[in-house]
Amino acid sequence: MSSLRSKLSKDFLLKDDVSGLEAKFDEIAEILLTKTKIKKGALSYDILDIEFYLFCEKHEDIITYTRNCEAGEWFFHNSGVDIAFKSEKVNFVDNGSGLKAVFSNDENIFFGGILLRGIKLSHINNHKGITGKNLNRHPQNVCNELFDKFNALEPIMAHDYPYLEILDEAYCEFNRSDDKKRINLLNKDQEISDKVKSICSENYYGGKSIYQPEFDKYFKKHLDKPYRYTLKESK
Repeated sequence: MSSLRSKLSKDFLLKDDVSGLEAKFDEIAEILLTKTKIKKGALSYDILDIEFYLFCEKHEDIITYTRNCEAGEWFFHNSGVDIAFKSEKVNFVDNGSGLKAVFSNDENIFFGGILLRGIKLSHINNHKGITGKNLNRHPQNVCNELFDKFNALEPIMAHDYPYLEILDEAYCEFNRSDDKKRINLLNKDQEISDKVKSICSENYYGGKSIYQPEFDKYFKKHLDKPYRYTLKESK
C-alpha cells in the first residue's frame, strides 16, 4: 500500500518531467487493474476501467477537477469518484486576461487523480452491481455503488467503508484494450461536451457558466492522449 501511495505523488509522477508521465500512468494502471480489489464489507470489486487526469506546470489538463487531497484519498466530484493524487488546490486569482492564475506556469501547481469509470463484483461475470445498475462505463453508478447507504446514526465501521486492497500477486494479466482515449469529452457532433465546458467554467473561471474560447488550446492538447486504461475481459 505504501508503494502505491508513493506512486500517487508529484515526486514519482514528475521524476522524469512530464516526458515520462505516460510510463508512470502505465505503471499505476497495471497495479490498479491487476493487483487491486475494492473491498466493502463482505463484497469485493475488480477495477476494470480508469482514466487519468492531472494538472501541473507543462501539463495543463484543464478538465481536471481542482482539489486539495492526500495521496490515495477518495475524491468526489460531479462526474463520479477519483483515487486522488497528492494534490494542492491553488487559490485562483484573476491575472487580468480573464483566465485564472492557474495558467501562469507555477511549478507548485499539482492536482489530479484517477477516475473509476468501471468496476464489477469479483464473484460474478456481469456488470450489474448490488443496486442493479450497470457499473461498466458509468462512473456515477460506480460512485453510488461504493458509497451508498451509510447509517447516519451510527459511526461507520471500517470494514463497511470502501478501501483498496493491494494483492501480492496479480490475479489477471495486464491486457490493455485498444480504446486508450478518454471518453465522453466530445458530444455526438464531435464538439466539446457540456460536461467539459462546465468543469472548465466552474474550476477556472469563477463559476461563470459560459465556456471561454481561451480554454480550447489547453483542452485540445490533451484530448487524444492515451490516458484511459481498460482490461480486455475474457469471453
